Amino acid sequence: MTKAPAPSTQQAGQPLYKQVKSHLLDLIDSGTLKPNDRAPSEADLVAQFGVSRMTANRALKELSEAGYVKRVPGLAPMWPSAAPMGPC
Repeated sequence: MTKAPAPSTQQAGQPLYKQVKSHLLDLIDSGTLKPNDRAPSEADLVAQFGVSRMTANRALKELSEAGYVKRVPGLAPMWPSAAPMGPC
């Protein structure tokens, strides 16, 4: 897997977990990730962004808490059939 593009200058001052989270939300908004698709795993995000596992975990955790991602131990995260409305 190739690394994700460098963050925009607007994102450059944000913590890494927020940049990863923003990238994942962009995938949802653009329709790249559709309901019931598998989201990138922590290991995928580590390889793609060159971040620590804890950074990837925090991005996915926040998306899960906001209802964007359903996490099941041992499985890759999954986008639920309907994403919540409103800001994350």
